[in-house]
Amino acid sequence: MTTLYSKHGLYQKKLTSLSCNNKGFWKQFFSCFTNSFEEQATCKYEFLVPNTEYLRGEVLCEDVSEELEAQFTQADLMDILFEELITNIRQTNNHNEIYSKLESIDRRTGILLLNDPWESDDIELEGYTLLECGIKRKRALRLEVFLADLAVLFPEKKYTVESVMQILYMDFIYHYRTGNITNIMQEILDLYE
Repeated sequence: MTTLYSKHGLYQKKLTSLSCNNKGFWKQFFSCFTNSFEEQATCKYEFLVPNTEYLRGEVLCEDVSEELEAQFTQADLMDILFEELITNIRQTNNHNEIYSKLESIDRRTGILLLNDPWESDDIELEGYTLLECGIKRKRALRLEVFLADLAVLFPEKKYTVESVMQILYMDFIYHYRTGNITNIMQEILDLYE
């Protein structure tokens, strides 16, 4: 069985395309041509969050929008959190440290631990909101490659792009709600100026 690290399966698709590169000039040319477009594409991801956390994030985004005098959405917030993780992966390159960090900030319980719970008719989703955001394909692939590395090093726990985004979001909201994150408004405004 093929292991997928997101619903898009970018890691597996990339491995398959690398295997095709040895199949002749035209196949290789076509593969390079389509890959250049695909790398610029945005992949849509979705994950569940408790309504209370979603609402807290929504209020923060409205506050930021008012200060920016431009729209700032939860997808924009996720983009910032995702970029921070990717930067951390690049700079740290310490799989043990990042795995331990993910484990320590994972606040998910119950149905939030299931993969794609919204696709099941048997699960009651009252009290949860589906959060959608787009991530550049190239950045999402970078995370999937990292998650594939983690799966080798820590086979007892499998992360996906969606589960990592869920963990990052819930941890951020927790720290924002409890006052552990200060000056976040100014930090976001500085990013957009």
